[in-house]
Amino acid sequence: MARILFDIRFWLVLVLLIRTIGITDPPIEATHSWRQAFTNMVARNMAEGQIDLLHPRTDLAGERENIVASEFPIFNAIIALCYRTFGTSHWYGRPIALFVSTLGAWAFFSIVFKRYGKRVAFLSTFVLLWSSWFVYGRKSMPDTFSIALVLIALWAADNALRERKVIWFLLAVPLAALGGLSKIPAVVLLTPWVVALFRPDLSMRWRFGAAITFTLAMAPVLLWYFWWQPHLLETYGNQLYFTRTLPEGLAGLWGLKGKLVERFLFSALLSHIAFGAVLYGLWRLIVGKDKAALVNIAGIALLFGYFMLKAGDVFALHAYYMLPIVPLLSLLAGIGLEKIPAGPWTAGVMFLVVVEAAGIRWNDLTPSKERAYLLRASDMADQFTKRGDLVATNADMDPRMMYFLDRHGWNLSNAQLTSPEQMDSLRQIGLKAVFIDRHSDPPPSPWTLAQEDEDFQVYLPAER
Repeated sequence: MARILFDIRFWLVLVLLIRTIGITDPPIEATHSWRQAFTNMVARNMAEGQIDLLHPRTDLAGERENIVASEFPIFNAIIALCYRTFGTSHWYGRPIALFVSTLGAWAFFSIVFKRYGKRVAFLSTFVLLWSSWFVYGRKSMPDTFSIALVLIALWAADNALRERKVIWFLLAVPLAALGGLSKIPAVVLLTPWVVALFRPDLSMRWRFGAAITFTLAMAPVLLWYFWWQPHLLETYGNQLYFTRTLPEGLAGLWGLKGKLVERFLFSALLSHIAFGAVLYGLWRLIVGKDKAALVNIAGIALLFGYFMLKAGDVFALHAYYMLPIVPLLSLLAGIGLEKIPAGPWTAGVMFLVVVEAAGIRWNDLTPSKERAYLLRASDMADQFTKRGDLVATNADMDPRMMYFLDRHGWNLSNAQLTSPEQMDSLRQIGLKAVFIDRHSDPPPSPWTLAQEDEDFQVYLPAER
């Protein structure tokens, strides 16, 4: 039993199986269902039209072209292929993310095992599996998907340099590129690839090879985010990310400094005990003068800090923005926990790490009853509009209402919805109906109320 309990393969399989609970539920759980709705929206448009990786499309641009400046949509494209194969459904992204994130956790274990041994690798991966990785690793979101691809790429690059086999780079390059393209903050975890260029045991030939392959991996990432994505934004005017200047980002983070601290203390690892181990693990590395580890940590921290500042207040408001640094925090926790005596003491700490945020994890496995009404939105839309009609909602920046309506149109603010001039202008360019989510306490629209229940209101032009 002890051998099983301290075998990471047991925990990889167990956590995977636990996270299949509710795997076929629609994205209406408490945590970030809006981001899943956006992901599925892009995938559905791919499935119904062309799987065009260069032009991801939403339903939120009204009469304009729905192409959006977002991340490279490889995750959406895989979901779209599932739609085409098995029919449209809300949940296909979940098992994709779950499978890839589990492979990423195994790659993480393998990397740490080679550097720090089995015990640190086991404890680090155990913390990772029960961290926010548990929550977001089963959602229709590209975040853990991208980080897992980067971890697998890092494992392959490490194998290439350890075994002096170029073939491993053939795996590392495309996976690192796809990981960075899927969400660029994931590239912070590729820092060890760069640091490895300065290893004294590498010949100039292998240093050159590592540099060239890293450049090949990063080239498409830089092209997408610093050339093609700005081109999409300039051409079509639709964006997913709202970046800040560094001073703006710093001001935004400072204004939410309490929330920001909480993201590190608890949200990242879902355990105060594990974060305490992070601090002790970092202290051990400093005292032990592990220069290679400290340089890697500094590099990751600097890059991650840059992304924090570019996101600004949004970073503090969204827990999943912590995900790129969770593997590093898990490693430091494992180094700290290594000093706990093996056997019952270690098992006891493992138990406490799991129990500390068990309620959060369980709630994430079950759909939110508060949002179940959204599942009726499509049938309601069919009563008043056709699939090609343009509609409006009072959802503002939230894509969920439009996603569940399965229509194209505008997400409007309350001020826009109550403006007769604004509504008349939209009507002239094709607006057919307004669907109101009553749970957001909306004001009345100047149009004619056609239907109302406890969840929705439907407004139509007066002459209809």
